[in-house]
Amino acid sequence: MRTYERTTIFAGDSITTGLTAYRVMDEIAIGGKKDVVAAIGLNTITFRTKKVFNGKSAVERIIASKPYRAYLMLSDNDIHFRNKNDLIDGYREIVKAIQAGTPDTDLVILAASPVTAAEVSRRRGFAQIPAYNQALRALAAEMDVKYYDALVF
Repeated sequence: MRTYERTTIFAGDSITTGLTAYRVMDEIAIGGKKDVVAAIGLNTITFRTKKVFNGKSAVERIIASKPYRAYLMLSDNDIHFRNKNDLIDGYREIVKAIQAGTPDTDLVILAASPVTAAEVSRRRGFAQIPAYNQALRALAAEMDVKYYDALVF
């Protein structure tokens, strides 16, 4: 008989790849197996379409893993040149696909990280981050998944 091992996936873009690049995974106090499904350049479109995980998209890779929980953090960089509503629509499609493919997986949408005022003046799209996070929170409620903002205690 095979022993069940709880798996937690951290999924996203270049920011999430830092979890393995900087060996952060060893420091995360979560029991069971931990995995990262992330690649540079992924966004709310390519997360569903780009086959960068042994011929699978990130969504397909998550579904195939059937994890206990998956944390999703996408488009923190895209926010400076894409409309927040387009990003939310993409997130909705990602959540729908994961819920359909692995309905027992607990999904958590992570808030976009804040940026400095200097960065907002350099890249005006970053001014959307507070509204983007509000929209992510509303999306999580709509899709019956969790939302987590590390800066709100």
